Amino acid sequence: MPSRYSLIGLLLLIAAASVTLRGTTSLGQPVFADATLPEHRDDTPAALPPIDAERLTVYNGAPKIVSRRNATDMVHSASVAELADGRLLATWFGGSREGAKDVAIYGAYFDPASDNWSEVRPLITREFTERELGRYIKKLGNPVITRLKDNRLALYYVSVSLGGWATSQLNVAYSDDDGQSWHSVRRLVTSPFFNLSTLVKGTPYLYEDGTIALPVYHEMAGKFGELLRLSPNGRVLDKTRLTTGREAIQPVILPVEDDEALALLRDSGDEAPFTAVMTSSDSSGTTWSKPENASFFNPNSALAAVVMDCGRILAVANDTEDERNRLTLLISEDRGQSWNPIIRVEDNSENGTAPRRVPLEQFSQALESTMAEEGLSESQRAQFLESASEALCTDGGCRYRYDYPYLIKATDGTIHLVYTWNKAYIKHRAFSQEWLSQWI
Repeated sequence: MPSRYSLIGLLLLIAAASVTLRGTTSLGQPVFADATLPEHRDDTPAALPPIDAERLTVYNGAPKIVSRRNATDMVHSASVAELADGRLLATWFGGSREGAKDVAIYGAYFDPASDNWSEVRPLITREFTERELGRYIKKLGNPVITRLKDNRLALYYVSVSLGGWATSQLNVAYSDDDGQSWHSVRRLVTSPFFNLSTLVKGTPYLYEDGTIALPVYHEMAGKFGELLRLSPNGRVLDKTRLTTGREAIQPVILPVEDDEALALLRDSGDEAPFTAVMTSSDSSGTTWSKPENASFFNPNSALAAVVMDCGRILAVANDTEDERNRLTLLISEDRGQSWNPIIRVEDNSENGTAPRRVPLEQFSQALESTMAEEGLSESQRAQFLESASEALCTDGGCRYRYDYPYLIKATDGTIHLVYTWNKAYIKHRAFSQEWLSQWI
């Protein structure tokens, strides 16, 4: 049995590993690509009107079910990237349950011309990762996909060999054929010691020189956000801490100028009320301001955001105090200092007064009604209701969950949102910025 002093030494090594590579390097200050934005429009009223029923239910297009033909019982943590030909490729993990050995990274293509998603197929499996890395892999987790400057795809994803998510490692795989095949899997070396506990969730961005700004987070001996600067072949060039302590994870980076960016983070603190966390950088991400609370609730759940062409920031989050039963689009006119809800994307909160759990019959009726309205067949409704009930119901009742959103802005300006719908399937919504502007 290890002595008390050897355990202390181990903890010190872990702490040292978590701070190594912090700060700037000899690379020089990078510049965000595609971050030059016009000034905010000044044609909006000083205060937004209150949300009414119409704004909660009207969308400019019907939602799409990305994983409609998915064979797995559980799906979660979607990301999406635009391909060079204008199509989208969405990725997520799915399996019998989160953390199971049969979990794989799945994908599907969206064709804007036909407004349809392709059949779902596995992209990366646990067994494939084992063969590529030459090491035992216990389970796979969050994937994030992006297109590099040379049009290759990079898929960053989490794996665990021993223990839970706190002992995870981050991997990257590449594709030269728009995701049909994957190769050159490697672990990202984010620490020279144990190289543990680096996870990914937020959207990557490119710097002008082709290097990648990848937001990541750490969950061992602390919970905090970090920003990696990567070479196109997956070498970690720099690592900068966004936050400290145990207060914030899963950062979302928002470039607003060539060298200025905001970061929104998931509140992982221990004391209510929980709000989103925000920090900023004027050095292209090499240094960050002291984190502060944003003005909207965040019940320790993932969020997403994107900078619109007009310079406003559009975010999507569970803006409730303690549940994920509501998913809302929010707008900031002042670079994150204030936020206003504009559309409820999903809502079973009953204005925040709904109980944490509802009876199975009520849960089933609500999900059946939504799926029928969105055109799912009877067999599909049965499949997804079974998956949702298995994941979210106990003897004490059921919990609605609309979570882990992911946003991108396509080349034509369309904003695409993907998120987990009650752990049963991945849902996709697309918004034109012109349509969104009527609610601002």
